[in-house]
Amino acid sequence: MIFGGREDPFVSYLFRVEIDGIEVLGFREVSGLSNKTDIYEYQEGGENRFTHKLVGQTTFSNLVLKKGIVLDEYIFEWREEVIQGKIENALRDITIRLLADNQSNGEERSWRFYDVWPCKWETNNFEGTANDIAIETLELALTRGEEVR
Repeated sequence: MIFGGREDPFVSYLFRVEIDGIEVLGFREVSGLSNKTDIYEYQEGGENRFTHKLVGQTTFSNLVLKKGIVLDEYIFEWREEVIQGKIENALRDITIRLLADNQSNGEERSWRFYDVWPCKWETNNFEGTANDIAIETLELALTRGEEVR
């Protein structure tokens, strides 16, 4: 933490996605970086002034990755492992690195997600009159995640 100095926030467009330690290029958007811990309320008998709030289970949202469609078969092969029921082979670890604007100082924030597998693949509509890039969206289920320092 910096005290007495100015610290600029990270920009959202400088990021990297690594799957099993290998950098995968071309993702234009990453979303779903969130987690939530359930709260269980408990009313104690004879205590009417307040309700106890107990910590429940923590869950992680699915990650959603978007990129332009290219001739890379990796995503299709990975998704096919799940479709064929080979889930143990399909589990991967993913790291998302948010890079500092000035990469020379090496500062970054990173998150690692474990036991990740593709639960959904889709593409945007193909239209003969449109002038858009073909985008594929990959939704990834995961067991847990953590910030890496």
